[in-house]
Amino acid sequence: MTRRLLALLALFALAPAAHAQPPVAFADAAVRAVQFVDKDEGWAVGDDGVVWHSIDGGAHWERQKTGSRASLRGVHFQNPYTGWAVGRLDAPNGVSAGVMLKTADGGLTWEEVGVNVLPGLHAVRFFDDKNGFVCGDGSDAFPTGMFHTADGGKTWRPVSGARSPGWRAADFDAQGTGVVAGVWSRLAVVRGGALADADLDPLGGRAVHAIKNTPFRWVAAGDGGLVMTSDDGRRWGAVNLGVPAAVAMSCDFRAVAASGTHVWVAGRPGSVVFHSPDGGKTWETQKTNLTTPVLGMHFLDATTGWAVGELGTIARTTDGGRTWTASRTGGGRAAVLFLNAHGRGAPLDLAALVGAADGYLCAAVNVMSADPATAHPRAGADAARFAQAVRLAGGAAAETAWAFPLPGHAAGLPPRELLATWDRLHDGKANEQLLRQAVLAVRMWQPEVVVTDPAAADAGAAEVLVLHAAREAFRQAADPACFPEQITALGLHPWAPKKLYALAGSDPAAAVKYDLTEFVRELGESARDAAEPAARVLGVNPVSQRSLKLIAHRQDGAEAHSKLTDGFGLARGGVARRAESGAKFDPVATEERKAAAQKRRHLEGLAFADNLDLAGADRALGALGAELPKLPDDIAARTAHAVATRFAQTGKWAEAREVFALLSMKYPGHPLAVDGYRWLLRYHAGTETRRRVEVQQKLAFGRVSFDPLGGGKVVQAGATGGSKTIVEEDVYRLHDPAMIVKWHQACLDMEPKLTAFGPLYSRDPAAWLALLAARRHVGKHAEADAFLREYFKGSDAATMPPGQDHWRDCLAAELWLADRTLVPTPPKPVAGSAFTETRPLLDGKLDDPCWQAAKVLPLTATSASNRPDDAAAFAAGYKTEAKFAHDGQYLYVAVSCAHPAGKAVAAVAKRDRDADMTGRDRVDITLDLDRDYQTYYRFQVDQRGCLAEDCWGDRTWNPKYFVAFVPGEAGWTCEFAIPLAELTGDRLGGRAWAVNVSRVVPGAGVQTWSGPADAEPRPEGLGLLRFEGR
Repeated sequence: MTRRLLALLALFALAPAAHAQPPVAFADAAVRAVQFVDKDEGWAVGDDGVVWHSIDGGAHWERQKTGSRASLRGVHFQNPYTGWAVGRLDAPNGVSAGVMLKTADGGLTWEEVGVNVLPGLHAVRFFDDKNGFVCGDGSDAFPTGMFHTADGGKTWRPVSGARSPGWRAADFDAQGTGVVAGVWSRLAVVRGGALADADLDPLGGRAVHAIKNTPFRWVAAGDGGLVMTSDDGRRWGAVNLGVPAAVAMSCDFRAVAASGTHVWVAGRPGSVVFHSPDGGKTWETQKTNLTTPVLGMHFLDATTGWAVGELGTIARTTDGGRTWTASRTGGGRAAVLFLNAHGRGAPLDLAALVGAADGYLCAAVNVMSADPATAHPRAGADAARFAQAVRLAGGAAAETAWAFPLPGHAAGLPPRELLATWDRLHDGKANEQLLRQAVLAVRMWQPEVVVTDPAAADAGAAEVLVLHAAREAFRQAADPACFPEQITALGLHPWAPKKLYALAGSDPAAAVKYDLTEFVRELGESARDAAEPAARVLGVNPVSQRSLKLIAHRQDGAEAHSKLTDGFGLARGGVARRAESGAKFDPVATEERKAAAQKRRHLEGLAFADNLDLAGADRALGALGAELPKLPDDIAARTAHAVATRFAQTGKWAEAREVFALLSMKYPGHPLAVDGYRWLLRYHAGTETRRRVEVQQKLAFGRVSFDPLGGGKVVQAGATGGSKTIVEEDVYRLHDPAMIVKWHQACLDMEPKLTAFGPLYSRDPAAWLALLAARRHVGKHAEADAFLREYFKGSDAATMPPGQDHWRDCLAAELWLADRTLVPTPPKPVAGSAFTETRPLLDGKLDDPCWQAAKVLPLTATSASNRPDDAAAFAAGYKTEAKFAHDGQYLYVAVSCAHPAGKAVAAVAKRDRDADMTGRDRVDITLDLDRDYQTYYRFQVDQRGCLAEDCWGDRTWNPKYFVAFVPGEAGWTCEFAIPLAELTGDRLGGRAWAVNVSRVVPGAGVQTWSGPADAEPRPEGLGLLRFEGR
């Protein structure tokens, strides 16, 4: 089964799609690493699986075919024949898969070693025929993201250590000691299969992109002009490049090379290389005549070297870097620059339409980045993910800035307050730095037109700030007096784009409008469908229309332009446009592809209808079953995935289940099939999802309320005065034991299918937890215990201290619950919920006996400002506590939230379902009943007393529950009574749930009882709540 499925996966990856697509633009694919084995022969690797080979010292290059579209990030040749190239492929839902290519004949043939074995890879080094090392993304399955082999790459063993957000470079000394460099200010030493963090000053979230061992010292380079040296790889100190701070802040270094005492560093912009002849003591600048970023360098000796970078550029020097000559390039500049606050906001469909179809080189800059202090470690790969998405869509290049981190708790802040948070990082000059980066991007990419974020009243703060910066950069980038150091010190030139557009949604007044559902012959499908795989990588839904509003221009008649590219005058094969592909279009085949695209649009239209009940979910499912087999396999699989995803997002889980099952069964070798398996596994593991389906909002539950005169009893909502009328709550009796077993057995049935996709998925602890919960649900307790022990068998995770790998802590907590002799200390916070004989009086005062006896769950700051004073003020000024209690019918939750003086807001007069709490001080209560750490209930309340709730992200779930909210000058309190019948049909006594209570204070930080936590749920951070009594 496994070998057959992997063969199918390889077939899908290597074979062209069933419908024609534009040829891959290998010529302008970024080149990211280079190595020469002697003065004549070398290799350079990069995006879209490109491997360039030279046998004349880099004067000429030919492409070696690899059969891969991976973004190759590292290359290492042991000799002229044996070499390795490693990289990454990014899939939906934040998953990256490592790609390892090996050649034994100098690159005449390349063989992929393993499929879905490791996460995304960025560096490779072999010490002999058997022993080697690779590193890249940390993942839930492989926390450190580092691996070593002792059998020539046949098997790889992970290096032990804590969860890493990702490594980007590695080098080793003669004794076998390695240093790895990574995102979020990481440097570490690797020796003997163990990992230890290096000693360095705080770097403010800057990534370290390059590392090099020289005969005298180690050298590392990264963002914000960062260059550091170390004598032993453990203790590091910053190097003074001898340039003004404004120059250093404009440089983000990506590459380091060395020979003897000579060191070179380069990066963004690629117009300058910094050279030290004395091991980093003194530095000089060398101009390259390039502008786009340099991503890799290699020097064979003190005079001969090569630099590689964006747009397929490879340059060489024979005089130690004093002069550089580009020996190959796929373009000189961009025709279109997308300058957006968020990568998710970049118009990938325009990259498909303008880039892939029309050949214009499109570059994209993502101005904001994830906040290293608060974000999930997976966000460490956001820059690589964004770059690959832009290439998939048809763009030429993409980059992500680092200087403007956006923590989740800052969402909803007004622009002035968001700018203030960045002022703390930039000594009060965030606005200047934002403009500096925007001007730098324009001068570096030299576009004809800039496209930026919407000029809309409801635009987010980040979008507003980037729009303002784009306006100013459009105006000032042509002025030599604006940031003159970019011209005098960095060798860039003033640049005047012709037009500036803002995205405009479906604004009817916009001059430029595109119907993205129209069939485009050059794409073989619509622009929407062509951009869809890239959009899935970023976790966004493709749009059907795109409008652009002209903001500024320097071109006569620009107001009358109906296309983004009107007025360009760029010839095919020029500096900013791809050459003609030479593709021939068969009219018959084109019509067949057009018909398939129309059929797909019809099928999706049935599922995407605003009123699906009117269109009929059954009708949509019936049409899918009948029509999908008539489509080419790739289009059919993508259609099924799009429909299933939309069903899941809108709470139509039964329909989503049918379509994901169809995708997985009919197209098991398609790359999207694993997404279907993963969703089905989680869906059938959770008791929350099962309960949601059982109930389906049809509970005949009498409308009840807590009446103060009723002594805490449940009385008719319409009762007055001292009415004592009692309403007996109905209990759901819709479930059947046999059906419960069948439901969860479906999860276990997914196990061998998921395993067939390789260790990247089969070793995922999230999947193990789901399968563990399913075994308990079907009564296979002994098998569950054995399954759990198997995970820790031979693994350092069994002895790892809590907090280093939070998914490991979830599994260790299960082991602690099962056998205290194996894990004597709980790996997670543990709290209790006491049984109460008397219901609390639901008035928000929290003075009832049950609350007086309840144990306090104190919340502590898990993410806040990186300034100690700010973090301390947040903890002291926003003290938060929670308590739990229960009886036979209700779960009771109390929260008490303090805030500084002047922060009080008025309570809302009327509560509505699912209030928008963006930008509000709020509390999240997360309940995972079966500890699968996948599906959960969430209840939210904010400082106004507004409420929201969801089940596994589905906000159409509307349970009946009761809340009392009391605001005050010093804080606010809230009291919940949640009917157990809305959550479960089981009694609580003796059970343990995974729960968390967290508080989000916009602009200040996040507090939580059990970490980690963020503005959105982090299931791996849930603690344990044990129910005492009945």
